[in-house]
Amino acid sequence: MAEIAIAIAAKVVEYLVAPIGRPFGYLFNYRSNIDNLVHQVEKLGDARAGLQRSVDEVIRNGDEIEADVDNIGANGFMEEAGKFLEW
Repeated sequence: MAEIAIAIAAKVVEYLVAPIGRPFGYLFNYRSNIDNLVHQVEKLGDARAGLQRSVDEVIRNGDEIEADVDNIGANGFMEEAGKFLEW
């Protein structure tokens, strides 16, 4: 009977501590999260530049590009990340 009570108590603690601990994990890992964001934005910029060169080459050859390629969402994300990182 005591084993069941301990198992139940362990589950209750697990379900209470995990959601509370997660936000604190973000605080403790703040610097590494920001560094990771900077790194990922740089990678996105490099990928965007490579894709833009390919698109420019296709346009120079007189071919048409797909409409969704023309609306690259990387610009918006990079601007948002830049605003966030400036503060």
